[in-house]
Amino acid sequence: MRCGPCPVLAIKQGDVYLPYDCGFMFSEVNGDRIWWKVEKDGNMSVEYIDRNCIGKSISTKAVGSNEREDLTSAYKHKEGSTEEEDVVEKVNHFGSRKEWNVKKVNRDIQVEIGHESAIMGNEIKIPLQLTNTNSKSSRTVSLSAHIKCSAYTVEQTTNNLTSKPSPTF
Repeated sequence: MRCGPCPVLAIKQGDVYLPYDCGFMFSEVNGDRIWWKVEKDGNMSVEYIDRNCIGKSISTKAVGSNEREDLTSAYKHKEGSTEEEDVVEKVNHFGSRKEWNVKKVNRDIQVEIGHESAIMGNEIKIPLQLTNTNSKSSRTVSLSAHIKCSAYTVEQTTNNLTSKPSPTF
């Protein structure tokens, strides 16, 4: 996938009106996860919106080492901060999304996904915290995960850049 140009500061400040990929990149780090219900007649309605799960940890491989470099604060303001609220309000002026009528769904299992430093070639441990918010009954939970690792190696030929295919894990 190719994307850009897009200044990092434009993403953080919500300058989605700038040309090229600013709007797309803003949505990549500030999007919402939306659960849709499809009726038998094909009509769709929004069941639930999780506004805090996208863009929690934006990172890249650090220069000169296999360590993870956290870039989250370069791309977005802290979740729930006044600055974040101001940027979201600014961006909403440029959007065409209507406010959806969302049913209040009682989510009785809360899932928090943490992160730890990932070093290439080492085992990755992802901490999960599950909280049963319904104290009246216990829950049995099944978890599954899909993790995709991509590596990009670019080598220069005469005047073109080509990418070697990344290994599949």
